[in-house]
Amino acid sequence: MKIEKRWVISFILVATVAILGLFWKNSNDLASEFTTEAKINYADVAWLLTSSSFVLLMTLDLSFFYGGMVGKKM
Repeated sequence: MKIEKRWVISFILVATVAILGLFWKNSNDLASEFTTEAKINYADVAWLLTSSSFVLLMTLDLSFFYGGMVGKKM
């Protein structure tokens, strides 16, 4: 099995970003803005849940759609 150069470069790039993420300085200023219950916008949370459920349904529907496009095997 031959490993292509582009796969090695992609792996090194992803590994470098992951390792840099381990040592990135954590900023608590931004995180503390969203941790209080008084600052939660319930309309945003409802929309996020609704759109996530639509994406999950769309994924299932696309699998049925593409499954119907496959020709029958003999």
